[in-house]
Amino acid sequence: MPECSNWWQNEIGIPRTLGQAFLIFEDQLNEEERNGALSVMNKAHFGMTGQNKVWLASNMMIKGLLTDDELLVKQARDTIVSEITTEGVDGIQPDWSYHLHGPQQQFGNYGLAFLSSMSLFYKLFENTSYQLTDHQRSILVNLVENGYQWVIWHRHMDISSLGRQLFMHASTHKGYMTAFCAQDLGISGFPLDSNPLVGHKHFPYSDYTIHRTPTWMASVKMHSCRTIGSEHVNEDNIRGFYLGDGATYFYMDKDDYMDALPCWDWRKVPGTTAYESDIPVDQKYRNERNSSRMVGGVSEGMYGVSAMDYSRDHLRAKKAWFFTPEAVVCLGAGIHSDSLLHVTTAVDQRLSRGPLIRIKKGKKEIISQKTTMGKERLFHHNIGYIMLQDGHMIAEASLRKGLWADNMGAYSDETATDNITTIYINHGAQPLNESYAYLVMPNTTIEKLSHFKEKDLDIIRNDENCQIVGGKMMNDNYWGVFYAPGNVKIHHSTIHVEKPGLYQFKESDKEIHILQSLIF
Repeated sequence: MPECSNWWQNEIGIPRTLGQAFLIFEDQLNEEERNGALSVMNKAHFGMTGQNKVWLASNMMIKGLLTDDELLVKQARDTIVSEITTEGVDGIQPDWSYHLHGPQQQFGNYGLAFLSSMSLFYKLFENTSYQLTDHQRSILVNLVENGYQWVIWHRHMDISSLGRQLFMHASTHKGYMTAFCAQDLGISGFPLDSNPLVGHKHFPYSDYTIHRTPTWMASVKMHSCRTIGSEHVNEDNIRGFYLGDGATYFYMDKDDYMDALPCWDWRKVPGTTAYESDIPVDQKYRNERNSSRMVGGVSEGMYGVSAMDYSRDHLRAKKAWFFTPEAVVCLGAGIHSDSLLHVTTAVDQRLSRGPLIRIKKGKKEIISQKTTMGKERLFHHNIGYIMLQDGHMIAEASLRKGLWADNMGAYSDETATDNITTIYINHGAQPLNESYAYLVMPNTTIEKLSHFKEKDLDIIRNDENCQIVGGKMMNDNYWGVFYAPGNVKIHHSTIHVEKPGLYQFKESDKEIHILQSLIF
């Protein structure tokens, strides 16, 4: 029998696909066909971890059914449900994210396959001696409600949750698949055109943040020395080297990122600080992680901060995101590299939905070509972008061409063409202690953007040691990222921080009080 060079197909994929057919046609198989079927199923075995373990055990269950081996079926069932736990290294994590292939967030890849398998077996085993326990179902419900429900926006899955599976319309397919799994488990909360879940959540085991308002959602995917940002396997995610380096997406009524991917500049993943070059991104360094442990997030209600001390590929940066009900404030400091390549920070890169408008001294101007500007404001498709400090911001709305095959090897070399809006900051070659500060206002109007008052936002510090934001926009609290111990003066008071970490402060009676902290 021919074999695939990929072990997964031999041991999981082919037995899993053909095994279901063998069961359907079992009564019609002659002896030779039956022996051939068993030779296929004999490729499977018990072993592995996470969803691979579930797939293998599922194949063993099919083998047990074909051979009328009740003990094997029972062993397979017990092996399958043994993965419904938060105590394994792989699989469901205590923060309700899902890991496989190391400490790597895999909601839309192996995690969704796991959820699909478990929802199937939940229905299959119901009202039998194999039925899941109440505790096991409770774990699956929590995985959906405290995990998957956060990363689905209008039946679209966040790009940063797809893992390496960035194929055409993947966010839509996986969003609907999640909804179907939830339905099988008897869980609501995945309507087509509404957003019942509002709040802010950081997944500490995955270095991943979700911020949800009634009208828009934002996500930030980071990684540290504890986690893996992205992977390149079997010609999947060929150019996704920067996808875990602070990728920041903003969603409103639809997903404006997925269909843009073939025309993307993969060195300008929204939110990331990276090298600019015409040479395609090389994923051969896929095991290279951010070497810093100072990555995390804290929140209270609709406010929060996430931060990443970024040190990778000879490029360093202190990156922080401050979340409010109206906007996300993005700060960067200590940007340093010895490379002769220019370093850029991508503010956004998405499908063009109408004109890109520049607001300068109260006047509106449509940007029709690549334009360099300073401390100005931009508006595109109900999203406002405000530069909060002088810098070389570059904006461009242009027709671009690309290939799905450039990032997903399974596709043909068919050219895709789309209008792409790109906004980024150029820090120059060999940057030394460069910084940036900008604000993104999703679901806004050009009038609100024009009249936004910067005095409502108080940026106390933005340097390589400390980043602090407060003011009216932050509900009169102060949120800080400290990369080193030290003293910081906030108006009339001075705060002393003994350990690096994330802090929420409140000023009262000319004194600063720490409301919460997360020590790195």
